[in-house]
Amino acid sequence: MKGKLSQAKPEVAIAVSGGPGTGQPYRGVALCRRGDRVEVIERRTATGETNGLSELTAALSARARAAGGIEDASAIVPGTLVLSGASLAMYRLEVPAVKQSQLASIVRMQVEAKLPIAADQMRLAWRSDGSSGTGKACTVIAGRASRYDASILAGRQAGLASAVPDWEATARAWGLDAAVTGRKVVLYARKNYTAALLIEQGRLLDAVNLDAGADDFGRGPEDEKLQLFIHDLWNTLARFGAAQLPEVVIAARDNTEAIAALLKGAGIESRPSWPQLPSMNGVGVDEDPRDYLEAVGGAVLALDPADERLDLMASHPDLRPVRKPLVTMGLAMALAAAVIAAVIFLLAARKLDEAAYAKLQDDRIAQLVRVQDLRRQVARERPDMLDLLTKINESLQSGMLLESFSFQKGKPVTITSYASNYEQAYKFEEELKKKAGITEVKMLDPTFDERRNRVNFKMTLSYMHFSKSK
Repeated sequence: MKGKLSQAKPEVAIAVSGGPGTGQPYRGVALCRRGDRVEVIERRTATGETNGLSELTAALSARARAAGGIEDASAIVPGTLVLSGASLAMYRLEVPAVKQSQLASIVRMQVEAKLPIAADQMRLAWRSDGSSGTGKACTVIAGRASRYDASILAGRQAGLASAVPDWEATARAWGLDAAVTGRKVVLYARKNYTAALLIEQGRLLDAVNLDAGADDFGRGPEDEKLQLFIHDLWNTLARFGAAQLPEVVIAARDNTEAIAALLKGAGIESRPSWPQLPSMNGVGVDEDPRDYLEAVGGAVLALDPADERLDLMASHPDLRPVRKPLVTMGLAMALAAAVIAAVIFLLAARKLDEAAYAKLQDDRIAQLVRVQDLRRQVARERPDMLDLLTKINESLQSGMLLESFSFQKGKPVTITSYASNYEQAYKFEEELKKKAGITEVKMLDPTFDERRNRVNFKMTLSYMHFSKSK
């Protein structure tokens, strides 16, 4: 077995965690994987400045290239930036069984319905978890652009190619411990909050941030904040489908016994545990290997297939191939209005999910399940509309945005939009005429809005057989 491992081609990667906004310095590792064997060949700590990040990644990359036998000094080493999950929300979605090219738009529309954040102020990442009974299951993370953009751009400038939440990096590091098997609920106590993670074989299945940090647990079980923590934890376990688990794993540096006692008093069995990390070169006697937990997990994620990680850098508009604007949530709501039940569903979903963003309560979980069922029903009612929306979206010119969309069986589809100039509006019209299934495209009343310095217009079109009267 040892001979096979030594003959396996080495794979190398780097990752960095911490930095501005986390209260921690940048900590990075260079990692080498041969077969099933993983070794941390270098670890370093830098200051929280951007130039410190660049210097750190350069040093780690050089060490990784040497370990991997890469002679080209300019060769890019796979690298990941691990971001704090403190300001992120995570969702498990079920979407209709649509074409792969349509899936991203549908996922974004559902997330925009859930979060009280404007579309252009949101950053999200998602992965497909395979087919479900009625469509496709997806895992999504989302947060405010203002919280993450500076870190993501700094990571790219420093040569890192992906950015993942610390939730996922922690889960991946947990999966490196051969003694950790099955599905676990891990309570990772940070300074100001506790991350509840549902992990299975190193894969993050779900995550919720709870409003109590490591220092709070020393207050005693009667503390009001800790009572709310227990209430939220039970709701989280119900969301995880884990309410019957015999125990929960506690990963904390301080107040571990107090946390265990608090949970036991609430009827939740638990035990303290940390994963056994790979052998790590260069860790000083005054350092704790657990400081590099997220960086180790991030480096392994850098070696995993790209579609298996939640990468916020890949979805960043400044760091991905140029794409046409996505259909707005307002447009999706107008489309759903074609079925009266959909209007009720969307309004209810918005109110429910804004509350769920802050806290999931027992009764709201049941409501959310019913809302998701109705969402799938509505999607099945109008499957061809997804194709039409995609074609309209592909025809939009840079900076254009649909303001309204109306559709009634047997009548032309009506679009209201605006463009920066007349040429752009007519270019949009010409692009629509080229799309299969779209005919009789007509521009109506284009007028120049001097106050907003744009051209407003309406447009009608016929779409396949839906616009034809019986």
